[in-house]
Order: sequence, then structure tokens, then C-alpha cells
Amino acid sequence: MKTGLCNGKIYQGKGEYCSTLLIEDGKIVYAGNGEGVSFENYEMTDLNGKTVIPGLNDSHMHLFSLAMTYAQAKIRDSRSKKELLEISKKFIEENPELVKNGLSARGFNNDYFTDGTALPTCKDLDEVSTTIPVVLDRVCGHTCCVNSLALKMMDEKYGLDNLPEAEVVKGEDGKPNGVFTENSVFKCLSLVPPFDADTRKSLIKKAMEYLV
Repeated sequence: MKTGLCNGKIYQGKGEYCSTLLIEDGKIVYAGNGEGVSFENYEMTDLNGKTVIPGLNDSHMHLFSLAMTYAQAKIRDSRSKKELLEISKKFIEENPELVKNGLSARGFNNDYFTDGTALPTCKDLDEVSTTIPVVLDRVCGHTCCVNSLALKMMDEKYGLDNLPEAEVVKGEDGKPNGVFTENSVFKCLSLVPPFDADTRKSLIKKAMEYLV
């Protein structure tokens, strides 16, 4: 199929335009002023001076969110519960200033764990730390796991009995096991306060250097 556009203002790049396009089987085969070109066998559309631009693709990212990942343990790389705990513990040891008020990270997927797909409990996360709150958000964002200190803080701040029963997962003993779901996830994440302005600026600068 052969089609064409003529008498238009067709964008080719910054400050560059042409008047005519010829298209064959969905591919542009000509872009120019149309002089000396035969339009025979082409179904032409007269643009009457209208502008044509390429299709726009809104490919974007969130700079601040990217920056905050530099302050999180890379738990998305974990392929087992054991590795999840090791990555989290190592991050705490190597970044004491970033985790002085707690560790919050997102991205693990227990469905791919090689040592069992059960979600980590507060007892598991106590192996990471018992002195700061630890909140590990699952890749879906609808489930998180916390250590015993964070579980205690949740009770003190919100009252576990006041939260929707379905959002507070309980173990075989009938007690909350450190796993929370849905809106209670946001409450868990709030236990770790945001970074100060200087730290945020430093993290944003690091993200910008990475993008460049």
C-alpha cells in the first residue's frame, strides 16, 4: 500500500521541517519538498499547511523514588529467605547512618525462594536486627514483614487489635507473626521516619549521577 502526505509542515528534528512524506507498507520511504518526485500510484492527502509530528511515547521515571532505593537493602535480588536476611543484615552493618532510625526496603518475592515460599516472620527478621525496626515490603506492595521491635511499635502506635483482622496475619499460636497486608503495610512503613534534607539531597545527587 502506497500513501503520502503533501503540503504540510512535517517535523524532522529541531528547526527542521519538510512538506512531503511518501509511505510504503507502513514505512517512510521519502521525506522532502516533493520536487521532482512522482506521486503516481500513491494515495495522497493534502495537509493544507497542517503540522505533522512523530508519535509521542511518554517514557519516564521517578527520580525521588530511584534516589530512595540507594538507602535500601537490595532485597529484590534475594532468591531465598536466608539470602533475604543476609542482604538486609549486611546493609545495616555497612550503612549505620542510613539505618539509625530503622531499615525499610521493598522488592523481595517469596514465590521464587528456593528454601520455601513462606513469608518471613518477626522471628526471622530478628536475625537481621533487634535494636532498630525492620520493615521489608514484598514486591507487590500489598504485604510486608517486620521484626519484633517493629511489631511492638505497631501495637504501641496503632493497637494491633484496632487494625482490620484480615490485615494482621497470625501464626499457629494465634498471635501476630509480623506479617501485615494492605493498608496496614503503610502503617508499618511509617515506623521508619523519612531522611533529613541533607541525606535526601545526597541520595538524589547519587541518582542523578547514575542517570547521566
